[in-house]
Amino acid sequence: MKQLILPFLLFFGLLANIQAQTLSCMPDTTGIPDTAFGVFPLPYIEIERPEGGITDTVCIGSDFEYTFTVKVGDTLSLGQLTAPVNKVYFSPNDAVEIATVTANASITDDFEYTCDPPDCVFPANAFGCVKIFGKVDSPDQVGQHELKIKGKIELQTILGVFTSDVEFPTNDVAALRGNYYLFVKKAEDSYCTLATYGAYVPDIEINNRPNPFSDFTQIYLTSREQGDFELKVFDMLGKVVRREKLNVRFGENIIDFDGRDLSNGLYVYTISNAQGGVSGKMVVNHGR
Repeated sequence: MKQLILPFLLFFGLLANIQAQTLSCMPDTTGIPDTAFGVFPLPYIEIERPEGGITDTVCIGSDFEYTFTVKVGDTLSLGQLTAPVNKVYFSPNDAVEIATVTANASITDDFEYTCDPPDCVFPANAFGCVKIFGKVDSPDQVGQHELKIKGKIELQTILGVFTSDVEFPTNDVAALRGNYYLFVKKAEDSYCTLATYGAYVPDIEINNRPNPFSDFTQIYLTSREQGDFELKVFDMLGKVVRREKLNVRFGENIIDFDGRDLSNGLYVYTISNAQGGVSGKMVVNHGR
């Protein structure tokens, strides 16, 4: 029997007031098994799921958007009750909570939301998405913010329709554990200037395999130019945790990367020279 593992979103009904010109989102079903149901990406958990959560950074003064893909199942278990799912949705009495963790001011009012379906009502056995978007301008909001969502799920029971509040993420239910963090950085922060400076972007494609990895990975770099470049690796707070010089050749280059000294989590790495650069993401998960 299919289960709605992460019945989260649909707090986003306040999106009914979003202007018509706002672009909707598009579900990204890549890598989501046919039997999986929930919200993707899954929440961040340091050891179990360091690749989870919101894998992008909010930069002061720049437009930001992030899309969650939603896949609703056909049944849900709540305590002793297991019943078919009619829909998951948001009502005006519910709320999106963005709590400040390390910043001086909340960013709740700086973001809006849009859905597909546009009414933010997600039926059973269907894909959908929710996009959060906005712009943060105040330096007081630089820091870490936690996103928590409250919505409702409607079940069809033998006694009639049953509606229950849901909160996501929540530590009260094992399947709903984790966090969604929004990191707000200054415009001049190194994390916000990755591969964005100058009109030139090197003709280089990069990826690393395996990813996620425990101790070692390899960065595969396909280049249509050659010369001296630099590899930099940044953590989610924008701190440079690794840097080394590279001599890039035409064609395929393979860079061995040792991540044994890095903590579990998401990292951004760049291959750059004085004119510009390209960037990728890697996930370290030592499993301990």
